[in-house]
Amino acid sequence: MIYMKALKKIIKSIVRHLIANKLIIYIIYEELKKIRTKDYSKIAIFEKNACIDESGEILNLSNNKNSVVIGENAIIRGSLLVFKYGGSINIGQWCYVGDHTRIWSGEKIIIGNYVLISHEVFITDTSAHEFEYEIRAERYKELVLMGPPDNKLTIKTAPIIIEDYAWINPKCIILPGVRIGKGAIIGAGSVVTKDVPPFTLYAGNPARFIKELPK
Repeated sequence: MIYMKALKKIIKSIVRHLIANKLIIYIIYEELKKIRTKDYSKIAIFEKNACIDESGEILNLSNNKNSVVIGENAIIRGSLLVFKYGGSINIGQWCYVGDHTRIWSGEKIIIGNYVLISHEVFITDTSAHEFEYEIRAERYKELVLMGPPDNKLTIKTAPIIIEDYAWINPKCIILPGVRIGKGAIIGAGSVVTKDVPPFTLYAGNPARFIKELPK
């Protein structure tokens, strides 16, 4: 009986210790989360249950909150950038944007509903720099010294549309002016330079037709 009482005391002591440690860990975790979580509500519109993960970020240089819209239940773990000279990113409901994915807009990027975008994908509707070497060099110098430009000059832009249920696999590049159709799949490591029809599988560099997909 004496041993049982002693054992109970030991068990209670261990439980108290574990609870205390768990509480300390929880407090530390919550404080770290506060430090690492940024408030993007002033530079983007978040619809119901939309969220941006701690690994994600939004850089809206346009100062127009309506330039970035994230739909219901969408999860953003990558980086969204809208240039100062223009651009917009509209992401539909139940979308996923993976780690280290970058979506850059200088004109317009529309992503439909239920679109899955994996990690390390690059989607850009802009050339980002000028094609003329002297202008490009001068503008880069201005960028470093004075910050992002507020005019496009000769930078090339063209809108991108990714329709509902599309799936973009890891390390793909989606270039300006492309439309990816409903339910289409882009294979890993592909470079998409032209439109992709609905319910097709495209892969390669440049991406080419592989096969039809079930509708």
